[in-house]
Amino acid sequence: MATRSKKSSTPQSSARPASPLSPTRHSRLQEKADLQNLNDRLACYIDKVRYLEAENNRLTREVQTTQETVTREVSNIKSMYDHELSDARRLLDETHKEKARLEIDTKRLWDENEELKAALAKKSKDLLLADNNVRVLETRTNDLTLKFNQAQSDAKKAITEARDLEKERDKLKKQVDELRKQLEEESLARVDVENNNQSLREELSFKDQK
Repeated sequence: MATRSKKSSTPQSSARPASPLSPTRHSRLQEKADLQNLNDRLACYIDKVRYLEAENNRLTREVQTTQETVTREVSNIKSMYDHELSDARRLLDETHKEKARLEIDTKRLWDENEELKAALAKKSKDLLLADNNVRVLETRTNDLTLKFNQAQSDAKKAITEARDLEKERDKLKKQVDELRKQLEEESLARVDVENNNQSLREELSFKDQK
């Protein structure tokens, strides 16, 4: 920094009254004052330039530090972005694969659903026919039940009648046995009578021949 020159004291003295200045002397003093003013202005300018240079250096360092920080952060963000983009692409690929698999499964399930619907319709039709058949069979079963009950009643009645007939048969058999016995006795008696008659005839015939 340039050393600022001090203002020279005026030639006036407090002990002596001021003498009038000559034009040349006045001109020199004026030049000296102007030069001192310029010197002060130059010193201020130089101080300001040095301050601005220091500020420029500080701002340059700050800008460099900021640029390095921004570059580092941009690099980190770019690396993070690339990593996230890679993950997003991988996830997108997996999503496409999953979508394709789900579409295949959906088509398969749709086809199976259509088959199940057709099978269900057939089963429903078969069930309706089976219900109708059950109603017909129930009607036949009721008729057969009535006939069976009537047959049981008739069978019980027939059994009762058979028992009565058995009793009657046993009674008739007993009577037949008694009649057969009587017949045998009468046959024996008739044979005896015939034998007796024959004997009598023979005796009569013998007597007639005498």
